[in-house]
Amino acid sequence: MALGYYEQALILTRHVGDKSGEATTLSSIAAIYIASDMNEKALDYYQSALSINRVIGDLSGEVTTLLGIGSAYYHIGKMRKALSFFENALSISHRIGKVSSEPAILTNIGAVMRNLGDLPKSLEYYRQSLAIFRRMKNPSGEATTLANIGRVYSAMNQKKQALSYYVQALALFRQAGNRIEQAMTLSSIASVHEILGNKKDALHHYEQELMVEHQIGDGRAEAKTLNSMALILCQLGKFDEASEKLNTSVRIAKRIGALPEEAAGRFNLARVLQKLNRKSEAIAQLKISTALLTLNRLPKDAAGQTLVRYQSLLMELRAAQ
Repeated sequence: MALGYYEQALILTRHVGDKSGEATTLSSIAAIYIASDMNEKALDYYQSALSINRVIGDLSGEVTTLLGIGSAYYHIGKMRKALSFFENALSISHRIGKVSSEPAILTNIGAVMRNLGDLPKSLEYYRQSLAIFRRMKNPSGEATTLANIGRVYSAMNQKKQALSYYVQALALFRQAGNRIEQAMTLSSIASVHEILGNKKDALHHYEQELMVEHQIGDGRAEAKTLNSMALILCQLGKFDEASEKLNTSVRIAKRIGALPEEAAGRFNLARVLQKLNRKSEAIAQLKISTALLTLNRLPKDAAGQTLVRYQSLLMELRAAQ
C-alpha cells in the first residue's frame, strides 16, 4: 500500500518538475525495498535519487541517500562497498554540519567494522555514536548503541564489560517500553551469565525474556528460550524440569509451524529422556525430529544440530535398549 502511494507521488513530482521531491520519493521507495529484503532493487532507486541530489546540489539529501546505499550494500554483505558510502556520507555530514545524521552513520560504520573483524575500530565508532546520542538526549539511540557496544565486548571475550553495557541498555529499553529490544537484550545478558558460569542468573534472565516474548506473541523466540533454559537445567541436574520446558517448547513450535525449533526441542527432549532412562520415549521423539528434518529438507535444526547428529544419537539409544 505504501509502495503504491510513493509510486503515484513519484509520477506527480516528475510531472511538475519537482526534482527535490522526486529524489526524496525515490529514496522512500528504496527504503521500502530494503525493508522487504530486495536490496538490489533498492540500489536502483537510491542511485537515481543520488544522481538528482548531485545535480541540484542537495548535500543534505545526498547524505541521506549515501546512507541508504551503504545500508543496501551492508544487507547484501558487501561490507567494503558499504563502508565507502558510509564514509562518504560522514565526510559530507561533517562539512555541512548535519549532526543529526552522524550517529546513524557512525553506528553503521561500527557495524561494518564488527563484520570485518576490526573490533577495536568498531568500538571506536560506536563510542562516538553513543556520545552524540547522549548529547542529543536520544535514549532510544543510546540504548541501541549500548547494546551494540556490549556485543563487541562479548565478541572480544570481555564478558563482564559486555554485561555492564547490556544492563545499561536494558534499563533504557524498559523506560522506552521497547519490548522487542528488551527480549533481545535479556537474551544477551542470560547468555553472558551462562558463559561466566552464573547458571541461576542466566535462568533468571531467560525467565524474564520468556515473559516478554509471551507478551509480544513471539512463539518462535519462546520456543528457543525454553530450549536454552532446559539446557541449563540439565547442567544443574534438574532433568524433570528440563523435560517440562522442552515439552512446552515443542508444543509452541508445533502450534505455530516452526519446524526447525520443533525439531531442536524434540532432539533435546530425547537427550533429557535418555538421562531419565526413558529410552523408548527418547527414540520416539528422535524419530519425529528426524522426520521433520528429512521430509522438509532442513539441513539442521534451530540449534544447529544436523541429521548426522540425529542419526548418531538414534543409533546410540537403540544400542542401549
